[in-house]
Amino acid sequence: MMHWQWLCFIMLLSMTVIKSDVSYLHNTHDNSKTIFDCFYAYITNDRDPNYKLFFRTNYLTSYCRRPLSTDPINKIQGYIENTYTFKNLSLQGITSENLLQWSLSVDVIEQYSIYLIKNNTEFDAFIFNNCSLLWSGSNCQYTFNLSMSLESFGDLVKSSFKARKQHEGKLLIHTCYPYFSGCYRGPEPMCLDWREICDGKIDCIGENLGIDEEYCSELAITECKEDEYRCHNGAQCIPLKFFRDGRSSKDCLDGTDEAEIFQTWVFLIPQLPPKCIDSMLFACEERTCRQPHVFSCGDGTCGIFNAAFNLVIDNQGACLGTGHAAYYRQAIYKSAKRYPNDCYLLLFCRLGFNNTLQNDTYNITDCSRENLSSKNCTLEDLSFPLEPIFNGYFQPFYSTESLIKCDNDDIWPTYICTNPRLCLYLPNTTHHMNGLDCCPPPGFLYHDSDLSFRLTENSEICALMGNINKYKSNPSLFYCEKSDKYISKHRLIDGIQDCYYNEDESYNDSCSLNDTQRFNCTSETKCLSLIGIGLDRPQCKNKEDLEIDNPEMFVYIRLCNHIYDYPELEQDNKNDETNCQWWPCHTPYTRCDNVFQCANGIDELNCPNVNCNINEFKCEIINSTNDYYCIPQEYIYEKSVDCINHDFSDNNKLWRTIFYSNNLTININQEYISWKEKTCLTKNDICDDSSTNDQQLICNIVEKENICINYPFSVDLYNNGTLCNIVKNHYFRYPKFYYFSTWNFGYFPTIINETSLTSQQFIHIKPKKPLEINTNVELIEYCNRGIVIYEGKSYEKKCLCPPNYFGDRCQWQNQRISLTLQIRPVGSHEHAIESNGRTTMFRILRIIVYYTLHCTTYIPRV
Repeated sequence: MMHWQWLCFIMLLSMTVIKSDVSYLHNTHDNSKTIFDCFYAYITNDRDPNYKLFFRTNYLTSYCRRPLSTDPINKIQGYIENTYTFKNLSLQGITSENLLQWSLSVDVIEQYSIYLIKNNTEFDAFIFNNCSLLWSGSNCQYTFNLSMSLESFGDLVKSSFKARKQHEGKLLIHTCYPYFSGCYRGPEPMCLDWREICDGKIDCIGENLGIDEEYCSELAITECKEDEYRCHNGAQCIPLKFFRDGRSSKDCLDGTDEAEIFQTWVFLIPQLPPKCIDSMLFACEERTCRQPHVFSCGDGTCGIFNAAFNLVIDNQGACLGTGHAAYYRQAIYKSAKRYPNDCYLLLFCRLGFNNTLQNDTYNITDCSRENLSSKNCTLEDLSFPLEPIFNGYFQPFYSTESLIKCDNDDIWPTYICTNPRLCLYLPNTTHHMNGLDCCPPPGFLYHDSDLSFRLTENSEICALMGNINKYKSNPSLFYCEKSDKYISKHRLIDGIQDCYYNEDESYNDSCSLNDTQRFNCTSETKCLSLIGIGLDRPQCKNKEDLEIDNPEMFVYIRLCNHIYDYPELEQDNKNDETNCQWWPCHTPYTRCDNVFQCANGIDELNCPNVNCNINEFKCEIINSTNDYYCIPQEYIYEKSVDCINHDFSDNNKLWRTIFYSNNLTININQEYISWKEKTCLTKNDICDDSSTNDQQLICNIVEKENICINYPFSVDLYNNGTLCNIVKNHYFRYPKFYYFSTWNFGYFPTIINETSLTSQQFIHIKPKKPLEINTNVELIEYCNRGIVIYEGKSYEKKCLCPPNYFGDRCQWQNQRISLTLQIRPVGSHEHAIESNGRTTMFRILRIIVYYTLHCTTYIPRV
């Protein structure tokens, strides 16, 4: 069975965090034939304006060559620029820091650093290769075949996955979990996905029926400590502080520690199921389906909850990121070729195989009545599919005679059969066939009757009545008497029907469960499971459960943000937008929210994930999709305006015009206002009111004075009308809202360019382009969820796999360890900061998730 072993540690320590985006190859030693030549991808989760993040989520993932131990590995040479020895370098005074700018592996740089420190002459003759531009590796054998140098491997990974989105619905990404060798998932290439283990439905059929659900009853009786949150599937206990800490930070494998929907103060807006075609993050790669009886697409995406999901029919829109459903459907249809040709032709023609199989042995012209009548199929009955997998449980049998005589619109099975271990409670079993229980099909109503739809009720009986595994009475279990099914008490009143007769959702004594992690309705005696809130309609009588996951709580960010939010606070004609002239423009809440709150834009300067130097604004070229300038703040000016005699007829606003120029002949003291020279750009500066002292300790939000930058925040380059937009998407009415967090607290950026800005006075700005990956379907499919890299001068395709996968094409799902860290201030503000105000103590919450498969009957948790 699958184990999730949790090791939780709490440590108190002071620390310095150093971040580097540079891409370096590491683990190039020859001591491993199954994991080598790795790149680290440092990725920061992009902030969604709909998500109210408590924490910013960062990921560090190693992408490595991870072939099978039996795969051949050859040493191949690429393009080498120079060859050196350690002694050559030391005589030239080259330091290990200098080598960071070369095309070398981290391993060589570390060895050279040790060599210098220890002065170890044994390594004088150590030879290494410095690679040509765009090549890397111990033999300079690798390249990504790009037209530009990589600043960050993480950027390459993000761009590669982003490029997949344009091929949605056309890709085939197929990976398998290989550690259940006895599992028969269906006709090849169907295979087990690790997410299908303990998912509430039997996926392994045949001789080892149900081994994917063996021992999973243990999960139902899992209980957690008071300071832990029990993930809804019972597989994990996570620290309670990880519960509801931001939707991008899902810590439960089933994702139930975060809300399923996004709510606003007025509206309830359903959150669409997450798409993972363009994401390689934890929320996709380390996630199971949230609900049982849901089909896994193989990348973290799941189908809609449906006890009768049918792989045999065309599920349009299912698994568009992997093509999983369509691929399996073709495999099921092709498996019918196990019949003799004449029998296969009958199924091909009468059941419409031509709609699914392209370039098959037969086509529609072979399906005339005369041709079928001449065929000699000696089998009395034909089943399709050939296993009990129709609607997940059934195997329809068709009379050969009826297939020959009937029209296509009137095809209806003679029997519907199922494995009795799959479904114990189906009525009207009339006889047995090949070890299956069979009964007559639902009555044929009219042509084009949908057999799958007609079997929906039977599918729900199979899914929701009885248990796959045998249970013993346990205080953690609830018994659905009519449905003859045991479920965890945590599944009561959770918005998901687990018992066929709905005993779990009609339970009237939910407040007696002694479950502190339930929501108590104040309008009635009902205690709701948090997972069920928002899935359907409000469950409390007076709908007070609408507010439980409402992120629009009252926080400082809501004050003076242009939006009148809190009518309940109105008093003496004052509200949350009153007296804003003294509200500061540069705070952790306004920083990098894509809105220029400060008149000179200092709140949007040096933001993360902006590929410009320090004190430069990113300015997108108008009418260009991706090109942009990086313009230094010190060369941005604006002319003062006449605020007294200005015409305010344009929506009662005064519009400012912004200029860029590095022409030092401009008389900026009299004609222009310099953004850099004015630490705090005020209304008096803009209105050229020199009679008032403008040296303020707190810069207020000038736009509260109806003085705005010309929309859409464009900058006039050299005063010649060539414009660029300094903000891509200006959320004028609905800016991004952030809670207080360390990532948007600092005002002082890391030094990322040693060249001083003053030395750039006569350097003309040049357009920059973000990294773009133009790839095709073949290249994407080649490495599945990995990254293609080219080896040698012949540019042979190889694959870099994340820890989740291995194989020469990342086709196998791996057993692995995942680590989640959170860094938080310890205790109260008074205890967290020492008297000198400089040292902050942090608590580090660390979760190590180890999961593998063993045939045991317990789940250890430390």
